[in-house]
Amino acid sequence: MIPAAPLGRGLVAVWLLLLAAAPAAAQATDVEPRAAAMQKVVLEQLAAFRRGDWATAYGFASESIRAQFSPEAFRRMVTRGYAAIAGSASATVLRTEAGDPQQGYVEVRVYGQTGETIDALYELVDEQGAWKVNGVIAKPAEKRDLVQAVGARA
Repeated sequence: MIPAAPLGRGLVAVWLLLLAAAPAAAQATDVEPRAAAMQKVVLEQLAAFRRGDWATAYGFASESIRAQFSPEAFRRMVTRGYAAIAGSASATVLRTEAGDPQQGYVEVRVYGQTGETIDALYELVDEQGAWKVNGVIAKPAEKRDLVQAVGARA
């Protein structure tokens, strides 16, 4: 058996490192499109609520949510439990966690038509290649955050 030349071993080692790093690099580049797709779903669902288009808004819900709520029960749940979301004037994405290819989170600041401002954390799941809303937790936006946001706009 002929031993590999030192240079050959070094090239093999570099090649193996590059192969090992390729999936990580591919995943890193996949995060941005995933994040953008998740943000789009949340913002489009909010836009559907604003238009009163409950059928479209319901279509953004995950299978789990649709199994729990009929379209009419979904409408009642959102209007009663998430009034600022159901009647938002606008929303801004604060951050997105899209590292997992099957699940992610989008945090939005929702400005209600009545002047109420909330922060909502949406959980999204990938269902057959489409992002769906699987739940939301909402809380009033903290006053100091609102002061900073207003200052940033000025």
